[in-house]
Amino acid sequence: MREPTRGRAWERYLAKRHPRGPAREAFDHEVRAVTAAAELVSSIESFRSSMNISKSEVARRLGKQLSAVSRSLTADDSNPTIVTLLEMLDAMGVRIILTVEPRVSDDDPLLNVRIQGRKRLTSA
Repeated sequence: MREPTRGRAWERYLAKRHPRGPAREAFDHEVRAVTAAAELVSSIESFRSSMNISKSEVARRLGKQLSAVSRSLTADDSNPTIVTLLEMLDAMGVRIILTVEPRVSDDDPLLNVRIQGRKRLTSA
């Protein structure tokens, strides 16, 4: 029950801070992109964990410091590049199937992550 109230309050706040028009539209795009990026990083971290592969093993395979991998996957302000995320996924031995399609409505999420076929990795 709290979600609709929070939604209305959020919309009232946004209406004051970012009135309708180009500025609000740009802000909405930014919010969707940042939310999708955070969801993608979180999904990769969950997938890594489900595969029983440690961050240190990912770092070893990439020739990177553990702190860099850990920061990319778990820091609150994490904003890794697409290349970094792809490197990590490659090091985990997974492939990505990407489908780009029109959204039915503006309420549809920008990103829909589906994780399939979890398995335990062996050392490379």
